[in-house]
Amino acid sequence: MRVIIENLSKFFTQNGSGSIEVLRDINFTIEQGEFVCVVGPSGCGKTTLLNIIAGLVAPTSGKVSFEGTFDNARSLTAVVFQELALFPWRTVEANVEFGLEEKRINKAQRKKIVQEFISLVGLSGFEKNYPHQISGGMKQRAAIARALAMDPMLLLMDEPFSALDAETRAMMQWELANIFEKTKKTVMYITHYIPEAVFLGDRVVVLGKTPAQVEKIINIDLPRPRKEEIKLSPEFMEYLKEIWGLMRSGTSSINLAL
Repeated sequence: MRVIIENLSKFFTQNGSGSIEVLRDINFTIEQGEFVCVVGPSGCGKTTLLNIIAGLVAPTSGKVSFEGTFDNARSLTAVVFQELALFPWRTVEANVEFGLEEKRINKAQRKKIVQEFISLVGLSGFEKNYPHQISGGMKQRAAIARALAMDPMLLLMDEPFSALDAETRAMMQWELANIFEKTKKTVMYITHYIPEAVFLGDRVVVLGKTPAQVEKIINIDLPRPRKEEIKLSPEFMEYLKEIWGLMRSGTSSINLAL
């Protein structure tokens, strides 16, 4: 399955003051099994782009196409949002199970799938806990497990680690990289944190300030599986410098620090 974003633009109407252009002529592809990161300043339209690809928002012009062989039993996309969307009245297990219930998958199969992905994200033993009983990092693991349980052809992630402390964020980046290696999912990951994009991505799509356009698409030629030490390598630093160089003009909200 291949995703083609073609000539995508988006305007939002403002009450009494015309419209504002958020995205302008966005073009790139996401190949099967590829981890694509999208970076750009806060407010440049990254989340709008993700929502259009997810089918939650309509573009003003242009289109998103999904090419390839499709399995009707699988979801086209699943989204892990920046804001935690776990149901507080449901346990970790029940939260991961929610989408499967909506798809009317039988109980025995649901239980098998839920246990597989709870184990994959490292939450075994916490199945019966409620969201208020687990840490922020564990909540995001539960959200990732819920999305993966839907077996989407494209996993969309919108700055899922932005609210975590630095240590937990680094740990979650490493765990997500490992999950990607194991599942071979196709992923589009939104972030404004440059080291995160370089560490996780096969390619990084660099957007400019509003109205966002694609400044450059950078291939990340770093070996997988990725290890934390790679962040100290000269190659890693060169990627940071290149992306920062593309974005430094008027991008005070971009985070370069390791």
